[in-house]
Amino acid sequence: MSYLTKLFRYVFSSARAMCGIFLGLAILLSILQPVTAFLWGKYVDRASAYQAVSGEMAQLLSLIGLAMLYWL
Repeated sequence: MSYLTKLFRYVFSSARAMCGIFLGLAILLSILQPVTAFLWGKYVDRASAYQAVSGEMAQLLSLIGLAMLYWL
């Protein structure tokens, strides 16, 4: 365990900016995860409601839209 703490101190001291950026982005993404889950749920609900009203072409377009948003 002592080697791990020494390794962490060495890495953090030699690449302080990179570690700070990485930790900051990790915290930001963990904070944004509930927000993106809420927005994703709203989009899926609206796409499902739109599919029930419109035809087969709209279903295909909303499926492509869902796949592109998931990829992004």
